[in-house]
Amino acid sequence: MADPDIDQLKELVRQNIALAQDTNRILRGMRTSSRLKSLFWIIVFLASTGASVYAYYIFLEPRIEQIKNLYETTVVPLQGAGNNISHFFNSGNSSATTTP
Repeated sequence: MADPDIDQLKELVRQNIALAQDTNRILRGMRTSSRLKSLFWIIVFLASTGASVYAYYIFLEPRIEQIKNLYETTVVPLQGAGNNISHFFNSGNSSATTTP
């Protein structure tokens, strides 16, 4: 005859083993899910960075070049003219302002 305490202990050990296996299965699923989430966010980060760089080179870079060329063709010559005018007034040649 089997002792009822031993049978009860055997049943508790079986339940403990089943519970440990179930917990192990859940933890493995959580670890896999965490890895997939990390991989997904890395892909999203790389895609958004790549899209930003692509948008810059396709859309913004030509516009920036146009603005730079416009600045070089209009503002830089005007700055040179301003320097010439200030040099003219600072050199003492004020013959244009004297009246006879």
